Amino acid sequence: MKVLSCTSIRFFEWPGVHTTPKDLLSDGIDVHRPEVYFRENGNMPKTAKLKLVRPPTHDHLSDKEFVALLEKKLEKRETEIREHAKAKNIRFLGVRHIQRQRHTDTPKSKEPRRKLKPRVAAVNK
Repeated sequence: MKVLSCTSIRFFEWPGVHTTPKDLLSDGIDVHRPEVYFRENGNMPKTAKLKLVRPPTHDHLSDKEFVALLEKKLEKRETEIREHAKAKNIRFLGVRHIQRQRHTDTPKSKEPRRKLKPRVAAVNK
């Protein structure tokens, strides 16, 4: 199993459909139906167009200004996540390992449960 450094993970490195802030400036992106989970002769279209629009809360910005704002916020958030992961020595699995997992897989370790039991956690007045 290959574990990647958290500093090498960026949203656009993952396979599948993803959008970028610059997609707001386009006429939309063509999304192709995955080969799995859909019947070849099913009623789902083979492609669909995904058109992103600027929310009305940012009407005061031009499209280019809004894209620049999103890119800045996205870069800031990714940096925060990478710094937090690095500080906590958190590492990420690589794309191939994630894709090899089955949807029925469960973690081998257990998360610590709550310390209070809801039946007896009430306080008398």
